[in-house]
Amino acid sequence: YKDIGLCGTLDFFAAHNGFMVYPFVGIWNPEKIPEATGAGYRQWNYNRDEVAELFAVPLSWFLQHEPRIGTAHIQVTRKDDFPFELVPHLDPHKDFHQEYPIYFYQYGDKVIWGMTAAILHSFLERFGKGLADFA
Repeated sequence: YKDIGLCGTLDFFAAHNGFMVYPFVGIWNPEKIPEATGAGYRQWNYNRDEVAELFAVPLSWFLQHEPRIGTAHIQVTRKDDFPFELVPHLDPHKDFHQEYPIYFYQYGDKVIWGMTAAILHSFLERFGKGLADFA
């Protein structure tokens, strides 16, 4: 998109379902969008099966608001066909448990959560203090 200046990439994210996401960071400059096109981001081509809607949130808002955090719990159990004899250090009667945070940013009636919020939270944790000049 001509109205986005690429700044760089962030660390990749591995979702619990196996998806790998490689996020990019850019600065959106809506001044480059002619008024006739309306809100520029609404003209972007995106996967409507993955994204419910596009909306803008000022960076300054994120710098002033902490996310709400919920906790997810994953439990992995092994089926009868699991070859425990190949990994004898694993206890066949013990399941694997993992907890991880899920971030929720509520901006008016909009909620940002899931992988999008995790990437956003990571970005803000890494660069938040230096973003005040851009907000």
